[in-house]
Amino acid sequence: MHTKRWLQIGATIMVACGLIVGGALLNVTWEHNPQDEFHEEGVIHWGHWLMHGAAGFVVGAMLGVLLTLLAALLAAVFQRATRA
Repeated sequence: MHTKRWLQIGATIMVACGLIVGGALLNVTWEHNPQDEFHEEGVIHWGHWLMHGAAGFVVGAMLGVLLTLLAALLAAVFQRATRA
């Protein structure tokens, strides 16, 4: 596959993983709110809550990068093996 195509696939996987992990972390922090850190009586503390979501997005995006690199490596090995 061409490098440009791998970059497109990698960016898509990176954003998807970032959104999934970030969204999951936002959900967990919203549900587990023992000391009213994220919301209380109708007031949402956006800065604190979204900081956790952004951290989850970054972690998920790095996971997406690793998955893309692994897929590219496996594709290169498979392509080399089929040529021989």
